[in-house]
Amino acid sequence: MYSFPQVVSGLRNPQYLAWEINRAYYSFRCDSEFNDGGTDIFEEDWDTLVILDACRYDIFSAHESLPGDTEKRRSKASMTREWVRANFAERDLRDTVYVTAINQIQAIPKEQRPDLHDFVWVNDPEDTVTAGDMKTTSPEAITRHARQALNAYPNKRLVVHYGQPHQPYLGEIGKKFTWRYDFHENVARSDVTQSEVREAYVETLDIVLSEVESLLEKLPGRTVVSADHGEMLGERMWPVPIKHYGHPDGIYVDELIEIPWHVHETGERRRITRDDNCVDLSGEDRDEIASHLEAMGYV
Repeated sequence: MYSFPQVVSGLRNPQYLAWEINRAYYSFRCDSEFNDGGTDIFEEDWDTLVILDACRYDIFSAHESLPGDTEKRRSKASMTREWVRANFAERDLRDTVYVTAINQIQAIPKEQRPDLHDFVWVNDPEDTVTAGDMKTTSPEAITRHARQALNAYPNKRLVVHYGQPHQPYLGEIGKKFTWRYDFHENVARSDVTQSEVREAYVETLDIVLSEVESLLEKLPGRTVVSADHGEMLGERMWPVPIKHYGHPDGIYVDELIEIPWHVHETGERRRITRDDNCVDLSGEDRDEIASHLEAMGYV
């Protein structure tokens, strides 16, 4: 049920109203609060799971040259916060270490947060890089912390979550963008074309894929390269056919939920063990997290 202010906002903003109609459509079609048929990442077989944020299957498969094989999967969610809740909430993950710059664990209520062996939040200012008029965590920093985690925890499953190709974009074309508003609003208020948005996205994907390739060289066992969700780059939603840039939650069009599942195996499988030790996720500073996510374009 929507509040009166939300109804008024919808009448004043047709884009917002269209989003809500589309969300209602997919909510009606799903039996759960997440996308039915999406991959449950912790039920899959891997030693290391590399997540590329907002990486579409079609664009990944057209541009990657990683060793291994790629197939198409579907995500449980269309944005990171939703994906984290769908996959991590109330899970016993004491055999897992999560390395990420995108701390959306705080989106899970404290009583439902997972039991992780360790949680590596990459948020040091020295790990950032300039992207247009914003800062974002560099893919090189994620690679470095992932290698450190592998050395520290050789018998744990490792989730490595890069912040790219999610905006703000890296590379020469990405320098044309400003990020004063959310992604869709930024494009609407700028003079960049749909073609330039796609080119900047691909340019950023190529940059992070080079880091993933270097990481794969150091990862023994079975590694999967995937994504939390996809990205709309000016395509139209469904069933209300409005053009959109970004990845609103609860809208399960192909561009947002079709993700890569790239499998690479080398050397012997790591011997994964579970113990009673887990990191305390209850005392995180929500203000610090929100500030960091806003600085990276996630809020």
